[in-house]
This record gives sequence, C-alpha cells and structure tokens, in this order.
Amino acid sequence: MAGWRLDYLFGLARHSWLVHVGVVCLLGLAWRHSVNPASRHEALIWLAGMLILSAAMLILAQAYVLRWPHGHAAGHDAQAAARTYGLLHSLLTSLVGLGWGLGALWVARNDFALLLVYSLALGGTALGAVSSQHALPRSCLLSLWTSLPLLALAYHYHDPDQWYGGINAAMVLLYAAMLSLQSWRMSGFLARNAQLSASLAARLAELTTTSEALDEARRQAEDANTAKSRFLAQASHDLRQPIHAIGLLAAALHDTRLDTEQRELIGGIERAVGAVSGLFQSLLDISSLEVGSIQPQPRSLDLGQLLYQAWEQAQPQWHASQQQIPGRAAARIRLFDPPVWVHSDPGLLGAIVQNLLTNAIKYGRGHILLGIRRGPDGPGIQISDQGPGIAPDQIDAIFDEFYRIQTPHSPHIDGVGLGLTIVRRLAGLLSLRVQVQSRIGRGTTFRITGLQSCHPQASAPVQSPWDRLAHPLKGRSVCLIDDDTEVLAACADLLQRWGCAVHAYTRPPDFTPSMQAIISDFDLGPGQSDGLQTILAIRAREGWDVPALIVSGQMDAVHEQALAAAGIACLPKPVQAAELRAWLMRHPPQPLPGH
Repeated sequence: MAGWRLDYLFGLARHSWLVHVGVVCLLGLAWRHSVNPASRHEALIWLAGMLILSAAMLILAQAYVLRWPHGHAAGHDAQAAARTYGLLHSLLTSLVGLGWGLGALWVARNDFALLLVYSLALGGTALGAVSSQHALPRSCLLSLWTSLPLLALAYHYHDPDQWYGGINAAMVLLYAAMLSLQSWRMSGFLARNAQLSASLAARLAELTTTSEALDEARRQAEDANTAKSRFLAQASHDLRQPIHAIGLLAAALHDTRLDTEQRELIGGIERAVGAVSGLFQSLLDISSLEVGSIQPQPRSLDLGQLLYQAWEQAQPQWHASQQQIPGRAAARIRLFDPPVWVHSDPGLLGAIVQNLLTNAIKYGRGHILLGIRRGPDGPGIQISDQGPGIAPDQIDAIFDEFYRIQTPHSPHIDGVGLGLTIVRRLAGLLSLRVQVQSRIGRGTTFRITGLQSCHPQASAPVQSPWDRLAHPLKGRSVCLIDDDTEVLAACADLLQRWGCAVHAYTRPPDFTPSMQAIISDFDLGPGQSDGLQTILAIRAREGWDVPALIVSGQMDAVHEQALAAAGIACLPKPVQAAELRAWLMRHPPQPLPGH
C-alpha cells in the first residue's frame, strides 16, 4: 500500500467524520420523533452505535496524524504499522456501512416516510465516502456495498408485492455501482497526480542538487580566478623589476660606442623585453577585466591628443618594423581642426587604440592610417593597415581569448591572442562598438564608434609630440627614487646619458635639492612611505607642483584615482626608454622657485 494514500485519507478524515457525526445526530433526532413509538428504542441503539464507530474513526485518524505529522516514514516497520492503520480503517468503515444498512431495514419496517429521509442521508453519506475515502478504494467500496445493498433490500422489504419497491431497490443498486465507478476513477486520478508530484519533487531535488553544484563550481571558479589574479599581480611585480632594469640598461647601451653587430644584439634584447612586457600587460589586463576591478572614469578629452599620444608610445615598435620591412610606407595621422572633444575614459580608450595600433604595426606591410572619422552617430576612430587581411569566417573569432589567425597569408607574429579580447571588453565597458572590415591581401580596418561629443575643456594649449621634440633634456634636475638598487642604477645611468642631473635615492629622502621632475616607484619597501606620499612631501618642500611620474609593476584603481587627482602620471613596468623620454619632454623645465 502506497503511504501517500493513507496520508491523504487520514488528512481528510477528521473533517469528514465530524460531518458524519452531525448527520447521524440529526437523523437520530428525526428517528426518535417518528410516528411509531416502538422504533424509538431502536433509534437510540442505532445512534449510540454509530456515534461510537464515528468516534473510533476520529481517534484512529488523530492517532495516525500524531504518529506521522509529516507523512508516514519509510522503512519496513513504518510500512507495517501504516498497513495496520489501513486495515483498521477498512474494518471500521465496514461496520459503519453495516450500521447504515441495518438502520435502513429497521426504519423500513416501521415508517416509510422516515425511510425517504433516511435514504437522502445515506445517499449523501455514500457520496461523502467517495469524496473522502477514494484514496483507499478498499475502504470506499466496503462502505458502499455494506450499506446501499441493505437500503435496496429495505425498499423491497417495505413493498415486496408491488413494482414500486423493486424499482427503488434497482435504482439504489445502480447508484451504488455509479459511486463505485466514480471512486475508481478518482483513485486513478489521485494516483497519477501523486506520480506527477513525486516526479516533480525528484526533478526539483535534482535541479536543487545541480544548482548547488553549480554554485559550488562558481565559488571555486571565483576563488581560482581571484587566486590567479593575485598570482599574476605578484608575479608581474616580481618579474617586471629585472625586466625593467634590462630595458633601461639596453637603452643606455645605445648611447655608447657600439659596432653594428653589438647594436643588433641590443636591438634583439629590446625587442625581447618589449614582447615580454606586452605579454605581462595583456595577462594583467584580461585578469582585471575578469574580476571586474576596472571601472570607467569618463571625462572630457581631446581625441586628437589621445591619438598623438598613442602614436608616440608606438614609435619604438614602428621604427623596429621599418627596419624589418625595408621601404615600408610612412604612417598617416588624420585629424580635424578644430580639435574633436569626446566624453570617455582616456586610459581605457587609449588602451583600445594602443592595442589596435600595435596589431596594425605587427601585421601590416604597407602604410598605416590612424585618424578620426565623423559618422552619423558622432566621431569615431579608424585604424587601417595594409596587412594580409582576415577571412570573413574568422572576423568574430578574432575577439576570442587566445585566438590567433594562422594562414599561409599571415606572417608568424609573437603574442598570445589577447589584444582584441581586451579591446572588445574595454569597448563594452565604455559602451562603444568595434567594427571590422577586411579583405584578404588588401588589409584590415577597425572602427571605434559610439563616442559622445562634448564641449572642450578649458586648458593650456597642447603641443604636438613633433613640436616637443625640440626641448632638450640636458641639465634637467631629476629626483629618482626606487628601492631596487639595480633598477635605480640602470635608470640613473640612462637619464645621465640624456644629460639630466640625477639625484638618486633608495628610500624617501628627507631633503632634496631643487627639482624639476620626480620619477619614483610606488612601493618603496616595508615601513616606508609610498611613492604618492613621497612625491606630495617633496612638492610641499619645493613649494610647487613638481612634474611627477610613478613607475610601478602593479596599481589598483583606488591608487590610480589618487594619482590622477594629484596630477601625477603613471607608467607600468617595464617602461621603455622612449616612453620615459616622451614623458620628460612633455614637461619642459620650469623656472625653479627663487630663481
């Protein structure tokens, strides 16, 4: 016997048997006031017996509910006990049915009018038995066929010689058959509903288990991602220091007397350092994007100036490509006059342009076009090359992580395939669109659209990089601070070869002579002030905002915002000599206070 049947049956029993007690009491009262005084004694016996049986059914139902308040438990002992409750229910139901049937025979013998009332009560009770006991067909059928056949016999007993009694008896039996059929159908519906409920519960449990497994997998993935980001940040900081020193030393060697072979070797070292630097930067960028630590900080910016700065940073790579591809056409910069101002994050937008420009230089063979294009939705940025081109079926794939095009038309280029992934994700943060058009053998064009025009920001006139090249570095007083002695010595040697007067410190200095520029690492060792605090202290002593540059292997968004608020530039390690020279040239020497 399925346990859910007894749970359903005894769940309805209390209310149904309370109604049964009410019907029995009302019928007993009517019987007691019948026209035949001799039947009153029989009425008391019948009423007492039916009330005792009804009370027994209520006690049985209450005992079941108290024993298994949440449904009967599994197990052999529990099933045996539940089976006993089911048998007791069927036995008491049979006795109640017999009580109704015997009562009908007693009533028919004394008062036909009362028999009609009795038939209505018994018919309603039989229908109630179907609605409340169909979960256990055995009890339901016993209730019907121990009472209604005796009611039919009562009609036949009351009028044995007339057709009227036979017709009534036949109708009662037909009614019993219809109720039996209905009970079987309701039992079947209930069984199917129970199966669906069990199936739904199993599926829900399965989904819950799957959801918990997915949540656990997500937590593990987030923990792994956090650990990866932490590892990349720490590894980057530790590895960037020696690579930074190597790059500065290689740049310093260029200013010494070297023969052709030695210069080629130094060029190879610089290219290797640049490749490793780009790899580190790509890995850190994609890690920061994955953990959501990059948040746009939009402001008004001169789009032309941003493109000039991107091209200035790409100069070492461009010159190296011209040496590898003799006769390569010059790059073209296409801008507008007056300048175009947009509202965006200069750092993130500059990173997008820098990545696309780097790809154009690496893969292109002819000229490169970098410029601003006006469109129906506002200004945009266009970067075109004359490279091998991209097949139409690979256009979408080039933005996937670690995807690299390898075809007979594509040259072998070092890299890990993260540049365009970073471009698309940064564009998504800025609500920009990156469009690609390419033809095999003709080249590729990237367009950045969706930029919002804005009013110019009041500022001092900005010189182009080509105009600033005329400013010499000779005699520039530079304060250099780095806790790594090898990096400090390499950078100091490079600056001195450029003609700068260098004052080098391995920790925050307590006193400095008058300075015209400050270059400092951010992390200056345990127990020391960081680079930002050190620069602010020097500026306070100098009495003016000395141009300052932070060179760091790792920098979070909070510190970047603090540096920007203080007007301090920041370059990630390893820094190329051209970047360092360009920053110094963007800040021509100012008259020192008191001079």
